[in-house]
Amino acid sequence: MDQLKSVLGGSSSNNNNQAQGTVNTQGQNPDMVDKFVNNTLHKQGVNSNPSTVEKVTDKARELFEGHSGKKVPSKFSN
Repeated sequence: MDQLKSVLGGSSSNNNNQAQGTVNTQGQNPDMVDKFVNNTLHKQGVNSNPSTVEKVTDKARELFEGHSGKKVPSKFSN
């Protein structure tokens, strides 16, 4: 879990000053995967940056599509 915290740039403190599920820096609404990751990190007490979560989930989507050859539906990923 500490590795995940360090990758996402969050701290383990419970004071969360950011609103979860807000519009990310690119002006898009967060997709279902982004919301899931944000909510999971919030429940674990990790302050996460929405733009970092977007980058991580986009990379995961890219890797999935590269290995499986299938596209992720737009419902789940921007």
